[in-house]
Amino acid sequence: FSFAFRSMGRKSKQPGGELPLTKFERSKFYSNNSNYGTAVARLGTESCSPFGTCCLSLKPVGLNGNEAVCTPSGHIYDRAAIIEYLASKTAEIKERRRSYESQCASDAAKYSASAAEQTAAATAAFSKTDHGVMRFDGSAHSTSSSGGYGAVLSQKINTTTREEDLNTLKRTSYWLTSFRPDHVEARLEEPPARPESPMSGNALRLKDLVPLYLEKENDDLGSDKKGDKRGDKEQTRYTCAVTSKTITSQPVVCIKRTGQVMLKSAYLQFVASTMTCPVTSKKIKPSDIIELKKASTGFASSGEVVAKKYRPTLA
Repeated sequence: FSFAFRSMGRKSKQPGGELPLTKFERSKFYSNNSNYGTAVARLGTESCSPFGTCCLSLKPVGLNGNEAVCTPSGHIYDRAAIIEYLASKTAEIKERRRSYESQCASDAAKYSASAAEQTAAATAAFSKTDHGVMRFDGSAHSTSSSGGYGAVLSQKINTTTREEDLNTLKRTSYWLTSFRPDHVEARLEEPPARPESPMSGNALRLKDLVPLYLEKENDDLGSDKKGDKRGDKEQTRYTCAVTSKTITSQPVVCIKRTGQVMLKSAYLQFVASTMTCPVTSKKIKPSDIIELKKASTGFASSGEVVAKKYRPTLA
């Protein structure tokens, strides 16, 4: 007598092979239009912002006399747009701060009232025990079976506490009005001290903004010619302050002290060895260098070109 063991097929050993869903169900539940499964989309050129685009207004910076600025994280903004954002967020934080302080004052008042009630209850209990010996009533200790002490002994002794009885009743009679779940008041969290950066989420102050001196392409020729076209919109293009090369998707840095914007390759070749700004001839430090966020072109080599949205799965 022998047993024959059959090994599992290759299909069951593959990732997801045990998922009991058909192809139609997977296409229905895990499509981009459903609420399950991670949605992945490839971003094209029209979805990528070129270099020099404000992260708030999504327009080229430096237009209509506005000044271009950047944050310590390397994101570029129009000064008017970022100042308006900081002003609105500061007013919102002040309003949240007033609501939070009102909540704290209410909590302190409730705690004081509860402490006063506990003190009054403790005082009353102490006064009750301090009034001397109470009068003894012997009728409750009668040995007759009709009442008194004998009747008490004849009853069944209940060893459970009142809290245990209430918990049992709540579990078995949950439909009673007194056992409905209580409303929990939403608690306000303490607001931050300063507004957060719209892109990095770090605390941002007005004095943290670094002005940038961006040179537009063909500005030296006195021409108003725009750069390349993305979709149906013409895009303004900027050049490096050292090499005058057009900035597209290359790594770019700026000098915090002078505001000059240049390619990272130009910085490593002409500035890193002497630590002197090639435009203004001012001495700089390594802490004065800010690496700006480079643009994407839609190609995988230019940066992150895939957008993901994580959602729950059925498996």
